[in-house]
Amino acid sequence: MSKWQGFYSTRQVSRLAGIPKRTLYRWKRRGVISPSVSVIDARGAKEEGYSYADLAIIKVLNALRIHRLNLRSVVAAFRHLNERFGTPTSRAWANAHVYVVNRDVFAQKPDDWETTLATRGGQKAEMKVLGELTEEEGALLVPKQFTQYIEINPEVMDGEPVIKDTRVPTSMLAMLSSEGISSLELAKVYSPIPVVAIENAIDFEKRLEETYSRIATKPRTSVS
Repeated sequence: MSKWQGFYSTRQVSRLAGIPKRTLYRWKRRGVISPSVSVIDARGAKEEGYSYADLAIIKVLNALRIHRLNLRSVVAAFRHLNERFGTPTSRAWANAHVYVVNRDVFAQKPDDWETTLATRGGQKAEMKVLGELTEEEGALLVPKQFTQYIEINPEVMDGEPVIKDTRVPTSMLAMLSSEGISSLELAKVYSPIPVVAIENAIDFEKRLEETYSRIATKPRTSVS
């Protein structure tokens, strides 16, 4: 597995992309999208997972599922994402970000393209469009309200959510918090990470779990 691709289990994809596991399994059976990377665990067994690029694609597919994007827009979006970032195995996806807002798909990466509107053939979009998003919209994996302190980079900890510019997983901080260790105590242990970053990491993980629990128990719909 290439380092930059990241590795996400089905449960992680469900939590991060906000999509039921049963839908991911259904898409796999139907050949819509399947795990594209694999690792060998400590026992020597092969474990399949999804790459960071897979997550972006799943997010767009989920938008089709939820927002009923028309087929022309979906085709245009995937065509532009492929033109800009390459295939899901391309290294260009490493720093790519995909945003789904209502019925539009935005693509962003620190390059000459800036922000483009994928559903409209890749035309440039003003940065203020993304800046005005509500916290319920926007980033593929990290909601807007957490982006100051949390990042997901496929080259860092296999793409696991971490405190920005560190290798400290948000899941680790949330676990320690659940064991009764305060944010202040964690800040001392993980100095120089500020308390506010740790609090955001814990809130981020709580939000992921709440979403995961909600979609896991939500009754099935006819849209799959």
